[in-house]
Amino acid sequence: MWAITMPTKLAAFAWRLCQSILHHLFSNGPHWLEFVSPEISNEDYERLLTFLWALWSAKNGNLIPEKDRTEKENLDLDQAMMSKPTVFPTKNRWIPPPMGLHKVNFDGAFDGDGKKGGIGVIIRDNEGFVWGGAAIKIDDVMEGNINEAWAAVKALKVAQEMGYRRIILESDCFWVLNILLMEVVDDGSYIRCIVEEGKRVMGKLEECYFHHIEGEGNHVANLIA
Repeated sequence: MWAITMPTKLAAFAWRLCQSILHHLFSNGPHWLEFVSPEISNEDYERLLTFLWALWSAKNGNLIPEKDRTEKENLDLDQAMMSKPTVFPTKNRWIPPPMGLHKVNFDGAFDGDGKKGGIGVIIRDNEGFVWGGAAIKIDDVMEGNINEAWAAVKALKVAQEMGYRRIILESDCFWVLNILLMEVVDDGSYIRCIVEEGKRVMGKLEECYFHHIEGEGNHVANLIA
């Protein structure tokens, strides 16, 4: 964080936020700020902190009477927020999870001719040490997307059965991660049954986050599959 050039007020806000001494509703929430910091450039990280500071200040302004922002202050803030899209690019390399979490990478391989699938799972900690994994073969798989969905569920089960309760589930298969996040899967197919099984396993975990990564960063799980 200190490698970023930023105003003193913003640096102080960021330090208090990272030290969990900033009064806000989610002070005991997930480690998402620590998790996202290696993923983005210094410029985008400064913009993220600026946005958080603006929201926090506005919230305090609603609770504590203060003078209204001037037209120039509003314009400066608008320009800072809208100068470019705040979409953070996905990195290609694998990045360790924050301390206290384990990252569970998974991937699926599908043989359309033999109707067989392979699943690779690897579990690593914040220092990159391997704490577990699995190589699973599945017979009678009709479609590649079914195998990918099963790969996510098997990865969750491997982590849960090995006793890991705070995890980041990571894969290069975006649609699988996305469908696991949906409250309702509007699909009467076999995929829906697989997703429901995944959600059942997720309910046994203390924390479960999702992260999409490009294929290059998921190559170890791919090799296992």
